[in-house]
Amino acid sequence: MIYLLYSGNFDALTGGYIYNKQIIDYLRKNQVYAETIQLDTLQPLTSEKELLKNERLIRSIPDNSILLVDSLVFGSQPIFRTRYNPSHILIPVVHLPLFLNPDFQLYSDLKPREMEAYKMAKHIIVTSLFTKKILMGEGLEDTSISIVNPGIDPMPVKTNYPFSS
Repeated sequence: MIYLLYSGNFDALTGGYIYNKQIIDYLRKNQVYAETIQLDTLQPLTSEKELLKNERLIRSIPDNSILLVDSLVFGSQPIFRTRYNPSHILIPVVHLPLFLNPDFQLYSDLKPREMEAYKMAKHIIVTSLFTKKILMGEGLEDTSISIVNPGIDPMPVKTNYPFSS
């Protein structure tokens, strides 16, 4: 079973949410059971109460599940920095590391916490070579990071434009 964990509005028309939806749609089209789970609030601005609620929800996911975890959640949710359930296969989906997000620059301890969490992951999905190089520059192994470019399904090439002759 595969679960995509995210925070925020999954229907938002932003690159990150659209990308995450493409992954889920692709899995479902290929008869892979995939479910989305919304966690409270936008990380790392989460209250202690919300962190505990999120942790209970994560712990309730069945053993041996694959957890695709949006990077807004993964780097700042403390549970991912521990071996809370070794049977869960953790795979963060990283658009850009949180520590590079200007909105979170005030959190001086974010980078080491986020990197500690990445080291607990079984594998890491990134959206670009740029992001992969950033994570490798922080000490993560090349073989533990895969690039899955946005746009999972090939788009048909339109050749019949109105202005063509």
